[in-house]
Amino acid sequence: MNNASLRSSTSFNPSQLARMDTARLAAYTTNLNFYNGIQWEKSSRNRQLVFNYAKTAIDKLTSYLMQGLTFACYPTGNTDALKAKFKNEGF
Repeated sequence: MNNASLRSSTSFNPSQLARMDTARLAAYTTNLNFYNGIQWEKSSRNRQLVFNYAKTAIDKLTSYLMQGLTFACYPTGNTDALKAKFKNEGF
């Protein structure tokens, strides 16, 4: 394979990104709907009792993995002025 054919097959054009991403975004939407308890593609007049074990398992696993993990955000500026501002605003 020469360099010209390699460049043409692997070239990236940002205007094509939205079209290339539709399948991935559709899969994200489907998975998020399943997580939120929307498993049925069509609604029924009959009641459907659904136990959402997927959400329970994901939430439990996430809380276990994130246990003890903390984040720190430090201001970049006059800290006394920021402290006064946040104190006055009730934060």
